[in-house]
Amino acid sequence: MKRFLVLIVILFATIQSWAEKYDTIFILQDAGETNALLPVIEKYAQNNENFLVLTAGQATETLSQKISLKNKTISFDQVGTLEKIDKAWKRDEKISEESLKKITATIEAKKVVSGVAFAFHGQLLDAYKTSQTFAYWDNINLEGTDPYFQTAQNVAKSANHLLVPSRAFKNAYPLADVVGHPSYELWKQQLSGIQTLTVHAKLPFTLRSPVIVFLGGTGAEYDEAFKEFLTIAEDLKGYTILIAAHPKFEGLVEKKEMEKHSLSNIHVIEKAWNISSMEAIVIADHVICHKSTTGINAAVSGKSVIYFIPPTQTYTNLLIERGGASVASNLNELLAGLKNKRSTENPFQILNVPEGSVDLIYNLLHR
Repeated sequence: MKRFLVLIVILFATIQSWAEKYDTIFILQDAGETNALLPVIEKYAQNNENFLVLTAGQATETLSQKISLKNKTISFDQVGTLEKIDKAWKRDEKISEESLKKITATIEAKKVVSGVAFAFHGQLLDAYKTSQTFAYWDNINLEGTDPYFQTAQNVAKSANHLLVPSRAFKNAYPLADVVGHPSYELWKQQLSGIQTLTVHAKLPFTLRSPVIVFLGGTGAEYDEAFKEFLTIAEDLKGYTILIAAHPKFEGLVEKKEMEKHSLSNIHVIEKAWNISSMEAIVIADHVICHKSTTGINAAVSGKSVIYFIPPTQTYTNLLIERGGASVASNLNELLAGLKNKRSTENPFQILNVPEGSVDLIYNLLHR
């Protein structure tokens, strides 16, 4: 009996040893870091490398749709952490020491790659201090009012190597590696593959004027901006305006507000039309957004972009600061932005973002 128990212990230890050791693990939670690093992860999979993706929140949902990565993905819940780290998890919220020990005892790795959007990213980078650690800053901006930035600045200190999207970061982080942003290149590639005629055919009406696509958002500031936009939209009757509402609310906010106006040239894109925000942008002559990161994706894909920010609010980003998009707070500024011709300069050069980002990140992780 004793010999049998010894054999069981040895067998269990052998299985655990085989399952725990990886060359690289990716630790993902936020949509930004997940969408940016996913093409890199897929290249790891294509090359049959020994890696694992540890997920929480939005990353768990996104990776669950990737059948090819099913056997390469494990969630915090599956590891057995004490906390349930879901999409409501706060950026500055930390996980317990018990959970950290559980993760590091279960998963061994030579290299650890994380985002910077959550405090637990920094905790895990510190916990894996005997490994080579990398943190990827997915936001194109270095500073901002969102809690992301304060968290990112703290997490960045925990990594051996900080990976940043733009050369604009070099003054603040001179030792950082500038690796670009895979999401931008993927957006540009996917957008170029969509035919305008295919999108037009999905619309329940014929377009007879230039198209503005207004990218919807969420939150009190967005609600204020949309109300302000509708008050001046009556003077934009020379345009067809399509509202690509945030999928979280399916246009309920916008429809409710539009009931207060008589605007026949404005249409909220209905779910039944089966038109994605990306497809809407394809047929747009101009893209207007509030504080949406999709505005940068649209600009990188070659679209004219205007940020509509009410006079009571403030906002900027690298694209605006470097002249790649205009800002409007009233009708005159909006009309001026609509008259401006799109810059012929490469948007990647405007943002100071190198292209070929997937290979840049992949090669750096193998350096």
